[in-house]
Amino acid sequence: MIIFQDLVNNMRAQDDDKPMSSQYLLTWGDKLGKNPKPSGKDLVSNVDESLFDTPVYAALKKVYDNGILVPDVCTTETDYNSGFKRSILQSLLDTWSTTKPFQLMHDFLVGRGKVPADLTQFKQFLTTFWFGTYTRCSDKKTIGSSGFEHVFSGEWKGTTIDGHHNWMKYYINQKAGEIKYYGYYSEQGQLTGTYEYDWAGLNKKTGGMLFGTSPVFDFSLFTACSLTHTGEAGCKFSIDDVPLAVTSYTQDCAGGGLCLSTSYPEDGF
Repeated sequence: MIIFQDLVNNMRAQDDDKPMSSQYLLTWGDKLGKNPKPSGKDLVSNVDESLFDTPVYAALKKVYDNGILVPDVCTTETDYNSGFKRSILQSLLDTWSTTKPFQLMHDFLVGRGKVPADLTQFKQFLTTFWFGTYTRCSDKKTIGSSGFEHVFSGEWKGTTIDGHHNWMKYYINQKAGEIKYYGYYSEQGQLTGTYEYDWAGLNKKTGGMLFGTSPVFDFSLFTACSLTHTGEAGCKFSIDDVPLAVTSYTQDCAGGGLCLSTSYPEDGF
């Protein structure tokens, strides 16, 4: 039986859509101390935006461009299982499921008896798991959140940012002038780190995401972690010899079934 580190190594090696080192640059700036303030500088630069025209990125960008995910957790989400929203999300899953990282993740989970071997059935499971909705609103009633929105798009909860764990979305928000980057708490070169920033006037005290990976790599990694090693830093592995962990939690969907609550990377292990 393949061990988790071997899965990560294989997904990393066969992630044909990951950006090359020449296609983006992280400039971490100053390490944060007490009373941090916006630095006036950007974290991400030199992005080769031709990446976003390739199928894996274009499918995700279509989600962003069409505004089908509402960041405010106290605004009711539209039905993910019908209409235009479903067609966009289904197209994304159909595109991503043709990639090697996705296929390696699927095989790994089938080998552990976690998911159906049939691809159609597996995608149906993923539709509920990632796109299924529930509440994060303070009223405990408004169905305004999903795992996919939380991880790949980011959410607004009161005066703070929830989730927002995808580098492409961070860069899009930064390019639009919506990000004020403060500085970092930890950094692992061009791969990941922890840092503080504001998005649309709301604060993310400690942000974290993978850079130099494709969206489908992140999706596959977070899926595998959340179905096999949940909990705080429960999923431990290395990428390019950098020790990392993923924290994942799941919960019941409002409409039944299992939903992802959160999944994000951490460093310092």
